[in-house]
Amino acid sequence: MSKFKYLRLKLYALTVRLLLRLQLGSPHPKPTNVIYVPSRGPGQRSIKSLPTPVLINFHGSGFILPMHGIDDLFCRRVADDVQYTVLDVQYRLAPENPWPAAHNDAEDVVKWVLKDSEQFDLTKIALSGFSAGAHIACVTSTVTFAPRTFCSLLAFYPATDLTIEPS
Repeated sequence: MSKFKYLRLKLYALTVRLLLRLQLGSPHPKPTNVIYVPSRGPGQRSIKSLPTPVLINFHGSGFILPMHGIDDLFCRRVADDVQYTVLDVQYRLAPENPWPAAHNDAEDVVKWVLKDSEQFDLTKIALSGFSAGAHIACVTSTVTFAPRTFCSLLAFYPATDLTIEPS
């Protein structure tokens, strides 16, 4: 990517982030606990609530907006009503961290969960996401891991074909 194109994308992302923050404020997750999952990127954070079956959630962001915590109500509802541990993943955003950074973060979190059979029921790993997060969940469930790694996938309005022009 050329330096000019990167700077243009960076300016666009900063402008959208500023407008969003002015309009909505910044979403703030209210985790029960915060755990740090080793990743290829700088310290990734996840929300941890109740033990065993596990739902790994990826927030929507258009791949550029810092919206971690926007799904807090959904994550708490799953944790409280279905008794799942919910990991709400804060993945790296573009353009500072270009593709495949977010997908690498998703892969690192799943691998971390798969290594901990004492805390998580490895037969009941579910993925969920909204918008860009749903795209990450879909790719993670179908491309990155073996079939039957996940018991379910909850994808809310995912971007499924990124070859189509937005207009």
